[in-house]
Amino acid sequence: MWRFFYLNHYAEFVPYEYDAATRKVATNEAEAVRNTACIGDVAVLSRPYRAAFEGKPLLSNLDHYYQKWLQSPDAYCQASIFLIRAYVAMGVHASRVQTMSANLYAALNRGTLEPRFELGEAVTVLARVSVPRMTALAAALEVMRSRAERMLRAEPTPLDNLFELNWQCQSVHSVVQCQLAQKSRHQSRQQSRHKSTRADYMHYLDHVAVLFRAFMKTVQRKVLRLESVETNYLAIMYEFMTNAEAVMRLLDKRGAMEDHDEIRNQRLLYFAALSKRRGEYGLYYFKDGHRARLDITGHVISGHAISGHN
Repeated sequence: MWRFFYLNHYAEFVPYEYDAATRKVATNEAEAVRNTACIGDVAVLSRPYRAAFEGKPLLSNLDHYYQKWLQSPDAYCQASIFLIRAYVAMGVHASRVQTMSANLYAALNRGTLEPRFELGEAVTVLARVSVPRMTALAAALEVMRSRAERMLRAEPTPLDNLFELNWQCQSVHSVVQCQLAQKSRHQSRQQSRHKSTRADYMHYLDHVAVLFRAFMKTVQRKVLRLESVETNYLAIMYEFMTNAEAVMRLLDKRGAMEDHDEIRNQRLLYFAALSKRRGEYGLYYFKDGHRARLDITGHVISGHAISGHN
């Protein structure tokens, strides 16, 4: 249903928020990161309906922000991450993707990416670009894991930690997918008899286990009732669990990890809570029941794509 929203309401500029009470769409050009993320969501999730979206100004909207990035790469560094994701999803502008990716790898090497959002976002996206630099991505995962371990020990535990934990979990998932794909191609070419074992990927499972424990510590201390949690938090809580469960499905096929069942149970719990926030056009609304910010729905739809929910 969300596709009909974009078909009906995506005019000259990507929608930012929808008010179901007034049936009005708001745009917000200043929100470069959320807007490029939304355009990427449309590009990724509308692939089976590409013909229907041909008249929508996705490329011109993306170009608007790409020109801003050219003028000020540091100011638009975070937006460039989602520009890459959108261009890759649409299969266009390979040279732009290469230029922005090189800039992000340079920032990774300098350690200048903001760690709560940019670091995880960048690793998640760069792992999906052709010829990813696995050494750089692995080093970034080590930095992230150290931060997660500090969160696990730290007091207090702010609810906003969940945003970083979610991007870390997406990063692990993306890197695991990339490494498994590379391993498959290598084994096919070499006709190797060596098959990857669970032990080969144990550090990824350990990372997810640390993330899950830090996540649950935060939720147990900060969330008394899911009904009281605003939708933007519920969305990333659900997205976190879908990515954590996906890593478990890829690497822990026998269900040996003690957290495996609990991760699935938590995912279903958040899915049920989000279902109560679903409204017109299949968008996910704030607790007020009538305002929906489009990037929040994007997080939920991303989780659905991973978990298989509709």
